[in-house]
Amino acid sequence: MVVPQKGSTMKIIADQNIPFATESFRSFGEVILAAGTEITPELVRDADILLVRSVTKVNEQLLAGSSIKFVGTATIGRDHIDEEYLQRAGIGFSSAPGSNANSVAEWVITAMFLTAHEQNQTLTGKKLAIIGVGNIGSLLREKAEALGMRVVLNDPPKEVAGLSGYSDLTTTLADADFVSFHVPLTKTGPWQTERMINDSLLSLIPSGAVVINAARGKTMVESDLLFHVDRFAELILDVWPEEPTVNDTLLAKVRLGSPHIAGYSWEGKCSGTGMIYRAAAEFFDKPLEWDESSIFKDISTEPIQWNPQTGVSGVLLQSCDLLGDDQRFRTISNESDEKRITYFNRLRKEYPRRYEFRHHSVRGSIDSENRAILQTLGFNVL
Repeated sequence: MVVPQKGSTMKIIADQNIPFATESFRSFGEVILAAGTEITPELVRDADILLVRSVTKVNEQLLAGSSIKFVGTATIGRDHIDEEYLQRAGIGFSSAPGSNANSVAEWVITAMFLTAHEQNQTLTGKKLAIIGVGNIGSLLREKAEALGMRVVLNDPPKEVAGLSGYSDLTTTLADADFVSFHVPLTKTGPWQTERMINDSLLSLIPSGAVVINAARGKTMVESDLLFHVDRFAELILDVWPEEPTVNDTLLAKVRLGSPHIAGYSWEGKCSGTGMIYRAAAEFFDKPLEWDESSIFKDISTEPIQWNPQTGVSGVLLQSCDLLGDDQRFRTISNESDEKRITYFNRLRKEYPRRYEFRHHSVRGSIDSENRAILQTLGFNVL
């Protein structure tokens, strides 16, 4: 815990894409917003708090010689943070684990409903293999089981810890209709996930399965994925092996592609701000003066009209526009090489506000089966 001197005012540098950064941290002092890619050693030199998202690499190169005392990342991922350096330097740190778990789980559910609808199938009884069962994987499991799917889990650290209900990769992937990856990016250790989606693992996935990755791009070996992709019914990617660089050949093979925005619901972003705000308040021993829950009370959306032709997938796509995201993302192929990274980052920065299912209502003559599905997913059925 760091206690600032009485009457002192802190300086806070915050990524401009962190919602309510000014409103939440103004009680700490002066909040200066900047593009995440433009946060430099000069900018943070005399600052006390640094608030970032994943585009900013936080390490000794950025912070050496600065007065930074606390770093917060409003993301669940932390691979852009040199935590060892922060610890050595005595700098406080917080991420936002679980803040966007529901957002990602709803994104995956929407993708699965869409592909099932396109194949004139139902999700009930289908086998979903979840690889990585942290906050997101656990929530996806709950939703999928509530929908009547058969869920099989793989998470070696939890299995070794003695928790029941987990299977090895061969068992988990056998006969899977859907495979969804939700592992963190780890580069060392017994359960390294970097490049884990390689020829060996991909060979275990049945032909005809729908494969989804909304975890980390560097979990995939691009050449191996391209070798196997034609065996799968669909490949759906929100992350890319070399992002923000995207391989046109791989993009052409995916059914749905997006620029790492599965967790970009408005509620997920605001929750991330709230988590690092509370962590900073505890670190500096300051009273809490802001609560993101008040933001959610003010959310108002127009009711979605039920269409029996498009069914549940049509409702989901109106609240989580995967098709629009895919369409906008594919135009990256029209950009010159030097502009592609800028375009990728701009899609993320300008991502349309997306509200989670619980803030949407559905109106119309809906049969009891579909009504139950929508209510299970969190919609208010009028």
